[in-house]
Amino acid sequence: MKLALKLATVALLFTPGLRANEIEAPPKPVAQRPFRPKIYLGELGLLAGSRTLDGISTRNALNQGAPERNWLYGAHPSIARQSSTQAAFFALDAGALLLTEHSHHRAIRWLGRAFMAGETARETQLGLMNLHNATLWRRYVKGGHK
Repeated sequence: MKLALKLATVALLFTPGLRANEIEAPPKPVAQRPFRPKIYLGELGLLAGSRTLDGISTRNALNQGAPERNWLYGAHPSIARQSSTQAAFFALDAGALLLTEHSHHRAIRWLGRAFMAGETARETQLGLMNLHNATLWRRYVKGGHK
């Protein structure tokens, strides 16, 4: 009886160690696509430049007496209201771009990039239109148009 107890004790103590080699290793994690800060910062820089062009040209036109047509700003917004509203929109766009750039799906990353390219083109177009309209407004106010 004592011999059987000793054999059972030895079997229970050493058997799990012998079977440890049979346990499969956990699967290695799939390599994630790295976040590309150069792309993100490049797109953000282009968007910031176009927003700056739009903001400066809008302020130039407002200082000459032209009204603002965007209802979020009001007819004659102050500098603080204009800059804080543009900063809020820029932060929202930067956050949306960051979320799409961190996505594992390639289509979502490219959709975010396409959206930011469209935003950049739109802001650049608005800035250039503001410069053109400010020139026309200046001519109209100074009596060039009769």
